[in-house]
Order: sequence, then C-alpha cells, then structure tokens
Amino acid sequence: MNNYHVTRAFDGMRLDAFCTEHSPLSRSKITEMIQSHLILLNDKPTKPKSKVKLGDIITIHDYIPKETRIKSVSMDLDIIYEDHHLLVVNKPRGLMVHPAKGVPTLTLLNGLVYHFNQQGLYHTPGIVHRIDKDTEGLLVIAKDSITHNALASQLLDKTLNRHYIAVCHNQASFDETDVNEPIGVNPIDPTKMAIHGLQSKHALTHFKLIENHPTYCVLECILETGRTHQIRVHASFINHPLVGDKVYGPDKQASGQALCAYKIAFIHPISKKPLEFSISTKNTLQYALDIIDQPSKN
Repeated sequence: MNNYHVTRAFDGMRLDAFCTEHSPLSRSKITEMIQSHLILLNDKPTKPKSKVKLGDIITIHDYIPKETRIKSVSMDLDIIYEDHHLLVVNKPRGLMVHPAKGVPTLTLLNGLVYHFNQQGLYHTPGIVHRIDKDTEGLLVIAKDSITHNALASQLLDKTLNRHYIAVCHNQASFDETDVNEPIGVNPIDPTKMAIHGLQSKHALTHFKLIENHPTYCVLECILETGRTHQIRVHASFINHPLVGDKVYGPDKQASGQALCAYKIAFIHPISKKPLEFSISTKNTLQYALDIIDQPSKN
C-alpha cells in the first residue's frame, strides 16, 4: 500500500489519470482497483472520473490479480529462467504481448496463461513491462501479486534495468549520448508517437555506440523511462532511425525494427538476490544486415 499527496501540479486531474502517473499499473487495472475500492480518495471509495484537489491523499493498495478470462493457448515459449515466483521469457519478433483488436488469442499472454495453467495457476500472468510486437527479447513475468507489485516498484524507481541493442541507419558521430525529450501522441496520426506530442511525458534514453559503419551503426540503448515507442522515437530524433522501422524510418516495406531487448537486471523480490539475464543479438544483427544489403526492396 502506498499513499500519495496531491501537489499543485496535479490539482484538478482525474483520479484514474493521477494513479496512472504514480503507478506502473495499466489504466485498465487502475480503473478496476478504483471500482473494487482498492484505491481510495481521502480514505473513501470514489469513481475513476473523480477530480483530485491540492492536499488530497490517494491510497493505492496492492493489486490482487483475479482468475483470468484470457484464453489459454499452447505455445512453444523460450523461457530463460523460472522459479516459483517469476519467469524470464524471450519473446520472438512478430509476436504481440497482449491480445488486441484483430489478434485475440495468438499472443505471448495467451501462451503464458497456458503455461501457468499447467502449474495450477489460473490468474492472469503479471506482465511487468512490455515490448513492441516487432521487437524481440526479454520480459520478466510475475506469478503472484507480491512479486508483481515488487517488480513494478523496481520499474518505477529504476532498479529494474533494461538494455537493448538497436541497429540504426547512418554512421554515428558520438560514443555516448542521452536523449531527454518528452514523448506524446502524434497530433496528426494518433497511431504514432512524437517528440512534444499530445499529453507528452518525460522520456530519457541513453545511447552507447557499439559498432560504427559507413551507412549504419549498432547502439546499446538503456531506458530510464518506458514510454510507448521510446527508443524508436528518440533514435529517429537524432537522425538514427532503426533499420526496418517502417513507422519512424525509411524502410516502409520491412517487417519490423531491428531492436532486441537483450539484457534485463533486477532484484529478486523474494530472495533479494540480484539477477541478470542476457541473450544473443545475432538474429537482430543479421535481420538488419539483410535489409541494409537489399535497399531496392525497401
């Protein structure tokens, strides 16, 4: 349970929006918690649309997962690590994390529900953070609410570290650089994100040069925040759009960006031991080179 005092910057904001700003949980989970009286305004239950005022106290209790309604689908998951409390899975490129319109069942979450069911677990797997459909790499999944809340807190206080490898267009002129530019919804195309877009939020990405070539570079990307499409938007902002990125780059016929969430590190919520996992990035590099070597197809 956490208590938050409403400061002048949030005076007049909707309760659900305030909680989304102060919690790593999704807007839908926040709404569910408000309706279940797990989020209180000045110790009283209220509605998601209620407005908070300067000096109000918002109480956010721990999220308690319910039995899932998500369909179970048998899937060959690449599980890197697993214990009684969590697992780390390597998501392939092309697989969505969550069901969405047009893709109701063939997602990572459906496969995780099946995997959980085989262990006698029937609640929704606790996906702590997400990566795009066309990004491959590591995700940590919680098996219980205590672990989920603890990992979500680590994500919020930046002790859960995520490292990516990106293959980008153009030769780099730096060894390291930071991009500290807010990201919001693109005002022209709401399916895209943009620097200083609508409802922009603070976003910070560290870029480190790994390899440099005449027409492309390989960058390590470390996230300080977790905005939608953050690496892709920030990389494009510094004139290094990701190879294969048909939304923010020139490769309009490619099947997705050359981006791999190759390393993740966190403190195990139960054992308190530091854990770090990494995978090879050779598939991402080869995928990018295939696009770079065949420019006529893009």
